[in-house]
Amino acid sequence: HRAAVNAARAYRTFAVLPAAAGLITRPAAAPGSSGARPVAAVPASPAPRLQQAGPAPKPEIFRQSLERLEQITDSQSTVPAIVKQALRGIHEGIGLHRAVYASCTPDGSSLKARVVRSCEQVTGFGQFRLELYPSHLFTRMMEKPMSIWVNDTNRSKLRELLPSSLLELLDCDTFFASSVFIDDRPEGLFYCDCHRASELLDEDRYQKFRQLCSSAADAMERLALAHSRST
Repeated sequence: HRAAVNAARAYRTFAVLPAAAGLITRPAAAPGSSGARPVAAVPASPAPRLQQAGPAPKPEIFRQSLERLEQITDSQSTVPAIVKQALRGIHEGIGLHRAVYASCTPDGSSLKARVVRSCEQVTGFGQFRLELYPSHLFTRMMEKPMSIWVNDTNRSKLRELLPSSLLELLDCDTFFASSVFIDDRPEGLFYCDCHRASELLDEDRYQKFRQLCSSAADAMERLALAHSRST
């Protein structure tokens, strides 16, 4: 039933109307009915939304991750340690289902997933190398530091930057993303979502996500500066 409901909700994204969409667009047949007659066009009551199991937000971990990122001031830390701390805050602290950090390859042609935190056994984006050409949304994000929340209100405006190949790779069309730059050079990208439970993404979580990503980027800047002073 959960799989059928997920398929039903997906029809809005792919602009097709599978049989499963009837679960949320029309009422069920009355008990004892053969189901052969057409269903009357009566507005259906909204079906209860099934939330996909995921981590419950832990504010104390969010605060702890933020504090530890802000305390990084010397060359004793590493970029992987900073990334892991930020993803811990995003995944466990904010309670987002899938969180990924992908770094730019040396030639700048692609993003490659380095660290993944997920409540699912498989996260497609974490297993793939994401090519930046031909240009798409993440290509634009690697041109300057920015954060974005792709949702129902702006998805149509971003349609040209969200090709089907990208959405298929992400297996999701509602997400947060933030690009990281060090010394005006693109370093990588934080990406997270709640997969099939996109309704869990809200303004509060987005602002906390931005806060953690900004703190991680600042920590990487301080780390790079500390290394340059020691050499």
